[in-house]
This record gives sequence, C-alpha cells and structure tokens, in this order.
Amino acid sequence: MRSVVFLVPGSIETRTGGSIYDRRMTEGLRRHSWSVDVQELDGSFPFPTAAALHHAAGVLTRIPSGAIVVVDGLACSTMPDLSRT
Repeated sequence: MRSVVFLVPGSIETRTGGSIYDRRMTEGLRRHSWSVDVQELDGSFPFPTAAALHHAAGVLTRIPSGAIVVVDGLACSTMPDLSRT
C-alpha cells in the first residue's frame, strides 16, 4: 500500500475552503488505496506563532526519511526553512 503524510494548517474538520479541499484530497487518496496520515498543524497559519513553528518542526522531524509528504500551501509557504528538511 502506498502511503503519504498530509500536513494541514489547523483542524481538517473546519469548514473553510482550504480544509474542505484537504479533506477531499485525503478521501480521494484513500479511495485509491493510499494510506493517509493527516498531521494537523497549529491553526495560526498563515501567520504562525513561534510555538506553531516549533510544533511544525517536531512534526516534520518525526516523518520517516523518504516518506511522501504533502503540505497544504497555506502552511508550507510560511515555513520555507522547515520545508527543506
């Protein structure tokens, strides 16, 4: 089974256009036999606090080397130094 880690800013259950899109993406991947590990980042993105960036760094550190990772653009665009790791 193929697997992917999907990082989203805030709860994937919120009712925003971005979170609805993220839910549809993860549901679609699961329908196509992907294992999807959703990791929710702090809800302060796109203006992350220092604590939010620290938490995101911890999440990224725990992802196994070589894993496929999808990061919602709202989060990725605000943490370029972390996303290169």
